[in-house]
Amino acid sequence: AIAAPASNVLRSMLTLSDASLADARKRYIESLDALLKEGDFGAKAGESLQASADDLPMGARQKLGLDAYYGWLLDLTEGP
Repeated sequence: AIAAPASNVLRSMLTLSDASLADARKRYIESLDALLKEGDFGAKAGESLQASADDLPMGARQKLGLDAYYGWLLDLTEGP
């Protein structure tokens, strides 16, 4: 695989701390959490998730998605 251009990586990193994008990050994280909680991975859920991510670059979406996924896995291993 070819690495993303440095400008895309930098933009994604800055997105994670940009105060003007805090609401966009929050919406995306909430959508991810709802998707994992409901366990609905169908097309409709994917469209909803995509709609909440429009303001975020792909690298930021991937990082936030991994955070949500590993948090979900950790919750599963801790039990009830």
